[in-house]
Amino acid sequence: MGIWDLHYLDSQVKKFQKLTLNPGFDDEQREKFRLQAIAAQHHLVEHMAGIEERVKKRERINSLTCPKCGQVGTLQRVMPEKDPGDDFDKEENPILVCGACRWSGLPELL
Repeated sequence: MGIWDLHYLDSQVKKFQKLTLNPGFDDEQREKFRLQAIAAQHHLVEHMAGIEERVKKRERINSLTCPKCGQVGTLQRVMPEKDPGDDFDKEENPILVCGACRWSGLPELL
């Protein structure tokens, strides 16, 4: 879901909330609009929580210290071309390489 989808959901919430307050509709229609506003708001909040969770999981490589030379900000992520083992997931466990001393290893070693 992109940013435009989030804007659309937000506008839907506002539209349904506005229709809920409109006295031109009967109580049944206003209740229907209220439930639609709640559903759109729930979907929006749920999606925003997912974005927040994904952002929290990211670890900043440039803030890590190289275990060999001790320099901060010299580590780089390198995706291996061949898997070292069957249980190794290269997306989850990229190899880190230090640009200063050429140390290489897995993030778990830090």
